[in-house]
Amino acid sequence: MFLKKLIFLGYVITCSMASLAADLQVTIQNIQQNQGFIRVAIFNKPTEFPNGDWQHAVKIPAQHGSVVANFKNFPEGEYAMACYHDLNENNKLDFNLVGVPTEPVGFSNNVKATFSAPSFASAAFHFKENLSLTIQLSN
Repeated sequence: MFLKKLIFLGYVITCSMASLAADLQVTIQNIQQNQGFIRVAIFNKPTEFPNGDWQHAVKIPAQHGSVVANFKNFPEGEYAMACYHDLNENNKLDFNLVGVPTEPVGFSNNVKATFSAPSFASAAFHFKENLSLTIQLSN
């Protein structure tokens, strides 16, 4: 009897945990070249966005037009996303002498970087259930 209760409890816990996570699909558009990779990073700490420690990240071969990044069983929370087209495959976003990115970049909510990267608050979105987002890369 104890074993049956333990198995049932495990089933209930598994079902409740599954309801706390969902799938996030991100489409990155305006990719101008087939070379390199699209790198997508998701942050859950405002102090780390967009250059610090990320919560989740993917690297996708670039394709002219758009690519899709899928995050399965993604936990509920407040997030902001940053992505860039790593044209030269050096695993970092390149900048010119005055600090302007020389590779295409994009952020959640399609906020634009003006004289600096956007704030976490301007790029933030709340993730609770299955969600599809689109990010436009810009030079």
